[in-house]
Amino acid sequence: SSSGGPIVKVDLTVDSNVVPLTVQVTPIPFVVTPSPVTKVSTGTGDHFGPVMSADGQFVTYDPDGAIFLFDRKTGVTSTIESPAGGFTFGSPTISSDGRFIVYQRSDGVVIIYNNDASDPAHYQQKTQIASGTSPAISGDGSAILVESGGNIVVYDQQSHVIATITPAAVGASGALWKPAISADGHVIAFWGSDAATAGGSGHLYSYNASTGVFTTVASTSSGAGTSAASICADGHYVVYQGVDASGHSEIYLYDLSTGHIVFQTSNATNGSYNPVVSPDGHFIIFASDAQLTADDTNSVADTYVVDVTNPAVPILKLVSTLADGTQG
Repeated sequence: SSSGGPIVKVDLTVDSNVVPLTVQVTPIPFVVTPSPVTKVSTGTGDHFGPVMSADGQFVTYDPDGAIFLFDRKTGVTSTIESPAGGFTFGSPTISSDGRFIVYQRSDGVVIIYNNDASDPAHYQQKTQIASGTSPAISGDGSAILVESGGNIVVYDQQSHVIATITPAAVGASGALWKPAISADGHVIAFWGSDAATAGGSGHLYSYNASTGVFTTVASTSSGAGTSAASICADGHYVVYQGVDASGHSEIYLYDLSTGHIVFQTSNATNGSYNPVVSPDGHFIIFASDAQLTADDTNSVADTYVVDVTNPAVPILKLVSTLADGTQG
């Protein structure tokens, strides 16, 4: 039977009478195959900041000051930049469609790389956008955001300024940090510090380009500007790292349509950090020092994914293990 096990008929004896009874055999639960774990980077040194395109094909990351691009479809790793001329490179991110990679040079220049093989005239071409840090890119690569002089500046691919968001625009007393943008490009999130440096108290703001409205999403007593927020593709949800009343770093999921927090981690002893939300808004991946599931027994920081399809009933899963469940 498609609804369960096969239908069988058995005879049941009731008070010496044989009564025919039809029952459905319960099948043995199917064996769950763990999600495959694939090593992306190889070699010595430290490899940082992996970011994946929305379709899952490309992963860009920073191995010791270089920018690499791994194609999960072909298994080929290509080098976009290598340390040279006294420069190193870092903070890579990628457009949702995988056609553009944005990163920064150690002297504070943001660069965009064309990964669109269907555009042979510009394929593998590099273009300097502007001076700045912490670049972010819209889903189609048409908007590039950078921190610059305490402001958030939005550029197109030809280095033209589309918009500039200043502290005065949101009533911030310090500088603006760590921009993020939704894949569809209509929602921008960024931190504002109460001081001229990141890491202290401040607020998380969002800007809706469709309505021109700024919203204060969150306040934090510390950590403002140290970790970028993450926005789902349609701008419905923003996830961020904030400090709770007890001083712990926790993860928060904020519904921009209702103006409410709909999910948060909570642990009395250790914190959670660096969240990223999936394009559909159903999953959040983050790091945590806390033991959030029963199978986390190694007492070090781990990576978790939480299914927030129903934010009221979140489902946490420890994912920083090998395919056989072995922990680091």
